[in-house]
Amino acid sequence: MSLRRRFGRGEWAVAFSLLLGCAFAASCAQPAAPGQAPSRPDPGEFHIPPTPWLGVEARTVLRERITHNQEYAAIAEALQNQARPWLSAAPRPIAVIHYEGLLNTDPRRIESVRHLSQMGEAATVLRYWQATEDPEAARALHSWIYAWAVTYRPTGNDVNENKLFPLLVAYASLRNAFEPAAQAEVDAWAEQLGELHAQGVVEAGQTDNRFVKRVRLLACVALILDRPDWRHACRGAIQRYVSEGLRANGESLDLRQRDSLSYHGSGLKSAMEAAVLLGDVGRDLYAWRSADGASIQGSVRYVFPYAVGEKTHREWVGTTVELDRRRAEAGIAQYQPGRAYDSRRAIPLFEWAAWFDLRARAVAGRLLQAETGRGKSWVLLCAEASGARPTK
Repeated sequence: MSLRRRFGRGEWAVAFSLLLGCAFAASCAQPAAPGQAPSRPDPGEFHIPPTPWLGVEARTVLRERITHNQEYAAIAEALQNQARPWLSAAPRPIAVIHYEGLLNTDPRRIESVRHLSQMGEAATVLRYWQATEDPEAARALHSWIYAWAVTYRPTGNDVNENKLFPLLVAYASLRNAFEPAAQAEVDAWAEQLGELHAQGVVEAGQTDNRFVKRVRLLACVALILDRPDWRHACRGAIQRYVSEGLRANGESLDLRQRDSLSYHGSGLKSAMEAAVLLGDVGRDLYAWRSADGASIQGSVRYVFPYAVGEKTHREWVGTTVELDRRRAEAGIAQYQPGRAYDSRRAIPLFEWAAWFDLRARAVAGRLLQAETGRGKSWVLLCAEASGARPTK
């Protein structure tokens, strides 16, 4: 039974404004550490749920399992409830993004976040569309993709433009549904992004989380436009990230510079997302080892004892990055030196590692069970539906 049949049409009559406010507040909130009260919403931040790309076959498998598997159906039902408020939302594009390098309290950043928070909405609606192929969800995504493509002017800024990632994943799925003229406009916009970030990958001097997030964006554009040259450039860039940005003991450049497991995991997660987008070209990158023995796998497993409570880490104590210090001085709770690493922040890391690694899948299930009461998540469902074959 499809979600449309499982849940009556009358349920769609939701108080839009109330849910809009609740969902936006939830998207901005930072998770509280165990034993602490939840933090208040931060108007200079917003949340983007993970957005795995699924091809036609994987979406068919996913919907079949939602129909017949109670655990899949429960997750999909929760997803439907999250997506409802956004199906009739108007696009909120902006021509210029003010985000990178600005404190969370900067009015320019706050105003940009008001628009960019639509990326979190797009991720949620995309997930719902993947589960149901509901035409209402497709229409919402279509309108947002086109509006942003004709409004936003690409600059090549990796921090700012990685926020657009959910729209690119959505376009990779819905491109063939666009009229030829609109498709040409969005393709040209995506190509401009790709050219800028392909050049940025070549010119990058440091292989940290920013570098690999740029690679992830380029990998998605390569998928959209079917660019084998960019796919292979991304493969080489991920190998460079492993060789220059990771160590054989599992540490990363991000961890050494910022003394933050959160940033360590952020870079690794982006590398794995890019590898998934590359398909066969990226399949072996998780276990690929540099000449000195570094690997994504080794750096993911470095986090295991911190995720399961065997070790603790105090974030930011030794950071060498000035922006981290400015954030701490501004009173932003997430950046206070000595803040305990919250194992819940490891969930996205292990969800993506689960596409490749059975041990990571077990850790993801353990963390998810403790946090949500389920050992599965949307990312894990997508991994299973896509036919991912993790190894030991």
